[in-house]
Amino acid sequence: GSRRSSHSNAFFVGIGATKRIALFDTLIEQATTEELVAILAHEVGHEKLRHVQINMIIGLVYTFTLFSIMSLFLGYEPLFAAFG
Repeated sequence: GSRRSSHSNAFFVGIGATKRIALFDTLIEQATTEELVAILAHEVGHEKLRHVQINMIIGLVYTFTLFSIMSLFLGYEPLFAAFG
């Protein structure tokens, strides 16, 4: 088993030429070959459906929206007065 964790996991990361699929050593030890093929197919599906890029865009939109809303309160005196 792994010295770092007993947890087994797989994930897809990267964009462009730096795309990688990571499989934890515990997953490789515990899964059958058929299961590993299914796991790899699942991770490749994330690339085909562009999940990394879509989630990056969602994160950027969320961050922009949050900071935009926060900026509306920068000049709101009652908010600052409430905190002394």
